[in-house]
Amino acid sequence: MNRLPLPWTDSASEEGEVRELARRICRKLTTELAAMPSGVAEWAPAWDMVRDANARFIAELVSWEASPSDTTMHRVRGAYIDLRVAWREAEFRYDIERRAVS
Repeated sequence: MNRLPLPWTDSASEEGEVRELARRICRKLTTELAAMPSGVAEWAPAWDMVRDANARFIAELVSWEASPSDTTMHRVRGAYIDLRVAWREAEFRYDIERRAVS
């Protein structure tokens, strides 16, 4: 999860275009999260760590889908980055916890 190569600059104004771009954003996020070490997503504390960032990302994505604009897309982008950071922190803490138990 090092870079953010997403279609942020794609303009989507019609409903179908907006939905497709939202799907592409979610697929990218899913792919990045699937690349995390196994066990992180099953570790209950990870979900506590990402809960707020996840809720914000979903809320911003829904807001952008309802009213697509540069402003709402900027909010989606920020929430996406925050969610990635939250998962990265969860991954880091999971690794520390796993080492402590080993």
